[in-house]
Amino acid sequence: MTRIVRHQGSKFRSAQLSKHVAYLKCEGVTRDGADARMFDALSDDADTRAFAERCEDDLHHFRFTVSPEDAAEMADLRAFTRELMADAEGDLGTKLDWVAVDHWNTDNPHIHVLVRGRADDGAELVISRDYIKQGFRDRAAERVTLELGPRSE
Repeated sequence: MTRIVRHQGSKFRSAQLSKHVAYLKCEGVTRDGADARMFDALSDDADTRAFAERCEDDLHHFRFTVSPEDAAEMADLRAFTRELMADAEGDLGTKLDWVAVDHWNTDNPHIHVLVRGRADDGAELVISRDYIKQGFRDRAAERVTLELGPRSE
């Protein structure tokens, strides 16, 4: 599931993103029941305040959830997410500014990802509807297959 969140006014932008980050960091959603911590490409403890500040003047940002069918069997959802986002960067031809959190509070472990609405050259980030609808899903399926092997009948 992917959503593009469009903004109208600086105060609205900051409040909306801050509330969503607070929700994503809620307690009891990690594998061991501890408070959730956001991560990014380089750190297991991303600076969400700095991320929100970088997003402040963006016209939009992207929110999506990745829920691999066999996520509980995977070794490391954070490494999986970093590889998935690196794949997306290659496909989209730009470095992505993103933060994510893995949630284990449902029958299907999943990852929430927030992507800034700017490309690495400062231009507005545009992701085609087809890539949002199917590209992320295809890349995630490829990554799961690489780790767990082909899906059985």
